[in-house]
Amino acid sequence: VANIAGGKQACSSAEVIPVNLHCIIGSSYSQLIQVVPISSLTSEIEMILKVLFFSYLLTICVGSKYSKEANEKDPSVTETGNVAPFRMRRINVLWEKAQRILAAPKLKALAKELSVQDKEELAFKRLKSQGADKDGSKEATVVASLSRILKKYGLGDVTDPEISHTVPRKRVFKDKKLHKIWEKAQKSLLKEEELKVLEEEFEHVQDKIDQYELLHSNILETGDDSEIFGNDSTGKQLKKIDSIRSHHNQLKKEYRYLENLSESLSNHSVFSEPEVLELWKTALNSQFSHADLVSFKVELQHFEHRLRKVRDLKEMLKHYPADEKIDGNIKTDDKDHIEERITRNSKTIEKIRFDISSKLTSHMEL
Repeated sequence: VANIAGGKQACSSAEVIPVNLHCIIGSSYSQLIQVVPISSLTSEIEMILKVLFFSYLLTICVGSKYSKEANEKDPSVTETGNVAPFRMRRINVLWEKAQRILAAPKLKALAKELSVQDKEELAFKRLKSQGADKDGSKEATVVASLSRILKKYGLGDVTDPEISHTVPRKRVFKDKKLHKIWEKAQKSLLKEEELKVLEEEFEHVQDKIDQYELLHSNILETGDDSEIFGNDSTGKQLKKIDSIRSHHNQLKKEYRYLENLSESLSNHSVFSEPEVLELWKTALNSQFSHADLVSFKVELQHFEHRLRKVRDLKEMLKHYPADEKIDGNIKTDDKDHIEERITRNSKTIEKIRFDISSKLTSHMEL
């Protein structure tokens, strides 16, 4: 038997038959008998060869099953060994956690929401791999949606390095003072659309700051401070100095303007009248400049005031006594006056509505 392992077969007689072990094991049992006649083998050696042969067959059958699975993790199975119903890892982690703490009715509702979330996160992952979503809008939407689900079902927080959990995304301006004003604006109750409009204005001011710093740097490169700011400064240098001062004063105005704009947008940012609120949302998505947007918001406030006034007058007229008499005479002056005010304000409202619609249309076509 020892010689078999070494590549040769020892027979009961003095004759030695050279046999390759791999050849023996890889052959069928009938071929094995042909290579080594039974008459030359003892029953014990024959039994050993049978065991080797069937062991090899078992290895072939089972080996193909485990060779790949032993090195690759099945994506359809979670870390705990359960079947993974979703594509994204953290959604499956969240689902397993929910199964431990939620009742069946809530699990059913959660499964539907997670199915949608899973598709959204998968789509985001593909976008990110393609270098898209540079402004982070898709990321913020996906993370906000997941945060809402976590809060709704009391599931805490699930971390995943694939998607940042910073909502809203962190925006950093190079200018420290500008960034400080921006952080203050972010802490206000501004809506996403309003914050986006405000961010664009901050970017414009940052561009102006960059231009100012570039101009200042170019002047400093012409010589030392005594040459630039001294009494012997040339006319050209004086013009540059005036330009710097002008830019500096303009930047100070821009800082104040951004602070006022932030406060203006944050105060009374939500209109109560549905019609006015829809007009404001449309304006935020149109091509308004920051100055036009602030002015337009004031117009909407006046428009809303008129709408409320007419509604109050109509309510007053509705409850006005039809046959109220004073000294036996029917009192009609007050009622007529109310109706006149309703008519006058209604005409004003129609005019304002037309002007606002025209202004929105013109900015949407830009």
